[in-house]
Amino acid sequence: MKKMLRIMLVWMFVISSLTSIGVSAAPEDPGAPDAVKVYMPFVVRQVTYNISGTVTDANGSPLSGVTVTDKNGKTAVSNGSGNYSLASPGGSNALTADKTGFEFAPGVLEINVAGDMPNQDFTVAAACIEGIVDPGFEAGGWWSLVGATYDNVNRNSGSWSALTGIPAGAPNAWGYSWVRTPLINVPVGTTSAILRMWVYAQTGESPLSPLPSRPIGQKFTAPVPDIDSEDEAAAISAYDAQYVMVLNGANQILEILQWNRRNELFWLPRQFDLTKWAGQSISIEVGTYNDGQGFTTNMFVDDVTLTMCDDPLPPPPVCSQQVTNNSFEYFGNWIDDSDPFLPVVYRSTYDTTFANSGLRSLRVGTPLESWADYAGYSEAYQVVTIPAGTTYARLSFYRLLRSEEVYIPGSIKDAELNSENRIQLQSEIGIQSESAAEHLDFQYAYVTNIDGTALLKTLIFERGSNATNLAWKQNVYDLTAFAGQTLRIYFGVYNDGSALWNRSVMYIDDVYLDTCTGVLPPPPPPPPPTTCVNLIGNGGFQTNADWYIPATAYSAGYTNVVARSGGRAMRTGIYYPYQNRYSYSDFGQYVYIPPTYGVGATALLEFYEYTAGGDGGNDIQYLLVLDYWGNWIDTLRWGSRGQYQWVYHNNDLTSYGDWLIRLQWGTYNNGWGAVTSMTIDDVSLRYCP
Repeated sequence: MKKMLRIMLVWMFVISSLTSIGVSAAPEDPGAPDAVKVYMPFVVRQVTYNISGTVTDANGSPLSGVTVTDKNGKTAVSNGSGNYSLASPGGSNALTADKTGFEFAPGVLEINVAGDMPNQDFTVAAACIEGIVDPGFEAGGWWSLVGATYDNVNRNSGSWSALTGIPAGAPNAWGYSWVRTPLINVPVGTTSAILRMWVYAQTGESPLSPLPSRPIGQKFTAPVPDIDSEDEAAAISAYDAQYVMVLNGANQILEILQWNRRNELFWLPRQFDLTKWAGQSISIEVGTYNDGQGFTTNMFVDDVTLTMCDDPLPPPPVCSQQVTNNSFEYFGNWIDDSDPFLPVVYRSTYDTTFANSGLRSLRVGTPLESWADYAGYSEAYQVVTIPAGTTYARLSFYRLLRSEEVYIPGSIKDAELNSENRIQLQSEIGIQSESAAEHLDFQYAYVTNIDGTALLKTLIFERGSNATNLAWKQNVYDLTAFAGQTLRIYFGVYNDGSALWNRSVMYIDDVYLDTCTGVLPPPPPPPPPTTCVNLIGNGGFQTNADWYIPATAYSAGYTNVVARSGGRAMRTGIYYPYQNRYSYSDFGQYVYIPPTYGVGATALLEFYEYTAGGDGGNDIQYLLVLDYWGNWIDTLRWGSRGQYQWVYHNNDLTSYGDWLIRLQWGTYNNGWGAVTSMTIDDVSLRYCP
């Protein structure tokens, strides 16, 4: 009996000392649910290996104090020689490097550990400084608040946000409510200064109602009267606005980044490029203006960052956009200069009948749906400045022409109409002379000096020709020769008033004047192909070519952890919870789409995505369309998804014929809760003439 008891005790000791081995029912997949584990009673010894490497700065010198984290949460810190070392089990692993003020390449180092792994090195991709000390309004005391409050009910992340303006249901009152940073020095030599924030906009007023006039110099002084405003004082002070602006040390306005009124009722990101202020001290003000009448307006703001980097890798060109209210979505900034005797309904105005984007466009001329045809000029202009030192200035806009008048080339009228701008034509025939009726209608655009007395460049001069199609066409012009000058950009239509059914009108939308310093113009487009072609390079991500990956706190990168075909794909976002951090993770490619309108051509974007995480909607996966100059012109994908499988998507890009665009995929992680990623593979953009 004692012998049997001893045997049982020995077996109990052996069993209690066994090591359990987890056998996965499926291959490892980032973000996938826990695998089914079967525990086998075998005694084993877990083998670990050593991963080591060196971290260096942009000059190749050792960098100490860098934390290297693997996907399991194990960390090591680089020493004075830049060296680090950590233990890892066999199999797949992923390392990231992190130190405040620096961004590293590679963003994620994926390895398969089958033995000791030396030479797993990181280098600084960009030395960065964060200008915002209290991005989430969590500490208090750093921001200046006037009329604004801290709020712990509606926030994008953390426990607090800032509320500017008047909450819904509270008594209305005239005034400004804002939060402002102290002065922030943007170092000389900064190659990238990106301001990011999340805002929650709310208003009871119509977004299409007029906006108060934009302030100039000191805050909220009066500019010239706005289009459609009969009372200058009312135009200046009426209605509410939400805004973001850059100020100097004297609190004078250097740049207005946002001046609008929206009712979005959910958190949305805003991003602004402040690189132009390198070498200066600036402050950022976010606020809301209420006019004290009617409904109230407010805007919450959270997670504000200003990341200033010295990036040795040149980013895509980012330029300043000089036209305000460029899509005509609100009242303001465009000045009506129509003939004074024209009825108000035939003067220049904003119109919802046609729009290339958004809800409205600028209408000049007599609508074909009207009941009269008056002789005279209907036009509007905006004053713009092309900064001194500009190396490339590009004006672009969309136009839609409509006319009932029949134009016969070589006719008597055509011969008499020998001037191609209003300034010269007025001096020849006079606005109200009888000979005016002898001339055809025409649609035009041109550039003058600041007071409109000298023609500098004719942009459009087209005659009526029964143009009743509804096709928008883009026009692009080089205005680099006017660097250092302040100009007027005019759009207009002349109707000769000769007959009731001979009216002409023109609609204008999406006007951009991009001015760049140290940037060359885009290359000339190649000739259109004669057969179907794929315009995307390296769409399977099997090489490191064609794609631009900006250095960020957690950069996108090529991956073999999840791939649909070919062994590699492109990761955006974060796979592993231990590496969670506040970050944008983007990649993109420029592509020129040959002409499509009028030639029956099509352009179809196709790709596969594998989404993981989602963080309950707090993180965002997106696909954007940017123009060559970095203007955000379209959103193709936007959401928070965790489908854990490859999903096919396509987008019709035919409308971007004759455009040079940048397709940009990305994932935003807020650094809280779960992590989110989006992996892309097998991208193609098929153009068929």
